[in-house]
Amino acid sequence: KLPEGFQRSEFLLEHGAIDMIIARSELRPRLGHLLAQMMGLPTPVFVAPVVEPIVVPPVPANV
Repeated sequence: KLPEGFQRSEFLLEHGAIDMIIARSELRPRLGHLLAQMMGLPTPVFVAPVVEPIVVPPVPANV
């Protein structure tokens, strides 16, 4: 049986499991930064690709 409230963020923090919510596009640089810190290495520099926005035409008002 699992302990009461085991999925709450407060429970996880109290037991050493720290969680982050970040955008998927920031995942690689963030992991690189965290791993470098844990290994005592300089933070790697990541160059993100340029992503063009998607333009969606407006929906007619009579729909």
